[in-house]
Order: sequence, then C-alpha cells, then structure tokens
Amino acid sequence: MKRRFRLVRSSDFKRVRREGKSFAHPFFVLLFTLSDAENSKAGISISRAVGNAVFRNQKKRQIREILNDLIINVNDNYDIMIIVRHGIKNASFNEIKSALTDMFQRSGIV
Repeated sequence: MKRRFRLVRSSDFKRVRREGKSFAHPFFVLLFTLSDAENSKAGISISRAVGNAVFRNQKKRQIREILNDLIINVNDNYDIMIIVRHGIKNASFNEIKSALTDMFQRSGIV
C-alpha cells in the first residue's frame, strides 16, 4: 500500500478510535470515520501480545497487500483503522483476505 494511502500520525489513529464506527471479527476490529483528505487512508495496529516482531510484520505486510485492492474501491474518503486480534495467529492469507473483504462489505464502505 502506497504511503499516501496510510495513516501514519498518532493523532489520526486516536481520532479514528474516538470517532469511528467499529465492526468486529475474530481476526481483527475494523474502525472507520469520514475524512477531509482527498483519498481514503488506512492504518494497522497490532499489539506485541499477538506475536513476536517477525510475525507482526508478516501479518501487517499481508494486510497491506489486501488493502491495495480494497482501498481503491472505497465509496467516500474514509480513515480506516484495523486492529489485529489474537485469532489471526493460525489464519492463512486467503482466510484473512476473505474476512477483510467481508468486513468492508458489511460496514458499507465498499
């Protein structure tokens, strides 16, 4: 996912967490809120409790790859935050992709 489509500032993450609507799944929580920016942005948060650094980076790379396809189909300009849960430990790439696609459709942002 290109940098212009990423949430990077701590204040943006806090705003999405405070103002955003949320949808839960055993793999992650999806939060989103409308944005004033010219394009949608997404950020990923994963706790140290989920796994070691290698595992966390691997899952973030997988989620970013999935978001490459999803972020261009978002209806309006949203700031999106994905909080990764422990359930993702044994999930394959295809399971994560189908779950994330389903979450985007259920939330109505795609």
